[in-house]
Amino acid sequence: MKGNPSSSYQNRLIGIYMLCLLLALIPLIIFTQLWLKPKNLEQNNRQTLDLVESNANEIGSWLDQRISEIRVIHSFIKVSGMNLEVIKPYITNVNEIVRDAYGNPQETYAIGGTDGLGWINDSLTIDVSNREYFQEAMRTQQEYVIGAPVVSKSDHEPIFLICYPIRDEAEKTVGFINGSINLDHLSTITDGIQVYDGTAWIMNQNTDVYTSQSVIHELYGPYLSTIAQAAEKGNGSVEIKVKGQSITVFYAAVPYAENWLLCDAILTSSLTASTDRIVNSLLACAIIASLLICLASFFLSRKLAEENQRLIEEVSIIDERERKAEIRALQAQINPHFLYNILDTIQWKALDYHALDIAEMIQKLSQIFRISLSDGKEAIPVAQEIKHVQSYLDIQKTRYKEKIDYTIQVDPRAETIIIPKLIIQPLVENSIYHGIKEIDGTGHIAIEVSLCEDRLQIEVHDDGKSMSDEMLKQLKEELASHVESDHYGLFNIYEKLYLTYGKAFSMTLSNQNGFHVILSFPDRIGDEKNASARHRR
Repeated sequence: MKGNPSSSYQNRLIGIYMLCLLLALIPLIIFTQLWLKPKNLEQNNRQTLDLVESNANEIGSWLDQRISEIRVIHSFIKVSGMNLEVIKPYITNVNEIVRDAYGNPQETYAIGGTDGLGWINDSLTIDVSNREYFQEAMRTQQEYVIGAPVVSKSDHEPIFLICYPIRDEAEKTVGFINGSINLDHLSTITDGIQVYDGTAWIMNQNTDVYTSQSVIHELYGPYLSTIAQAAEKGNGSVEIKVKGQSITVFYAAVPYAENWLLCDAILTSSLTASTDRIVNSLLACAIIASLLICLASFFLSRKLAEENQRLIEEVSIIDERERKAEIRALQAQINPHFLYNILDTIQWKALDYHALDIAEMIQKLSQIFRISLSDGKEAIPVAQEIKHVQSYLDIQKTRYKEKIDYTIQVDPRAETIIIPKLIIQPLVENSIYHGIKEIDGTGHIAIEVSLCEDRLQIEVHDDGKSMSDEMLKQLKEELASHVESDHYGLFNIYEKLYLTYGKAFSMTLSNQNGFHVILSFPDRIGDEKNASARHRR
């Protein structure tokens, strides 16, 4: 009889605790699995696709830079009128300069006529007349055509080719320029893409793989056509089963490369890991709480069993009061608001893994790409150009923290003036990597845009390491002679503005407590004065 009251009380207490705990936790777990997990997966998929699209845009920008270099060569050849005696030394010099950027140990560029016979160097020629990309370039009005992967005849390395038709002043096709890019170079770029430890590659809609070919064909070969078909509807993702594992493949079109796709295969479980952690945390809380309840009930029952029978009534009253107080306390602990607060804390802890500073950097990077692409426009307002460079600087400040400081001053009258895009950011990048990184302490970059009568002036000044007088003199001579050097950014800006404004454009370089660049050109694009200047060139 002595053990019966305590045993009965113990059983009732454990039952109440367990029932309340289950009634609170089971709906939360069901809610997490049926609503929160799909929502979290949807959000992670959306964010992951944004990352893949950003990487695709970055690859497109890299490819556009290669194409822009071919445009410069085309401009030189167009002026030279297919004079091979003039062109061959030029091509030889350019091959030396861009070899590392294209990843080719041998020559990068070849030039030839409409018969498909191309000159690479004096000891090496090619015949591309039967190649599909060459025939397409010759029969269409496309600016350039990108071919499928092939093996180079010069060094037997896997490459792909950009075929750029040469057209005369009457827009008649008179030849071609082939720019070859080593596939290992593209593989290095995709290997550097780290999104949930996924596997990234580049392919076209015909399932020709441009990066890590053997690995991708081995892992995902049977699914490439499925991915290509899904991509016909636009950027997105598709779920596949590989060796019993669920894989989500995200794909996004690469700008400037028709039918190119950047793909990234990620374990689906990686995308749901944060939600799984919440569920596991809830289960752990339930197990711990159950153990504590059982332990507390055990000691409480022992205490009740030791009570004297003579004091049974008093003990019963005290026990009743204690039981009610105990239940109230425990009910307070399992109050739904209390449990929601626990869940809320766990959710915020999970959200901490998203790292908001990185999210902000991605937003800045997306802003940079949006302005860089500009719906295919080659010219944008000054205000957008400034917004682009400010986003770039904010990313660099996040990376280098107190190493970089900057100021931007823009004449309000200049904000709506249309200028060729992406002419300030390379100057700022030059200031960071060739000037400020070379000094101790904080470096300052000053950007000023002013308008004087009918001319726009852009100044970029840094207080970093100055260029030697000898190097500065050599750089000025190379720019004036339209010869590309190691300073690709300055050269590309010079050529872009010269092709746009002709002799009405000027670039002034000087050492003034660092490095100082001044760009000056008319406040309008395409007036008769500039057009005639470009024609004279």
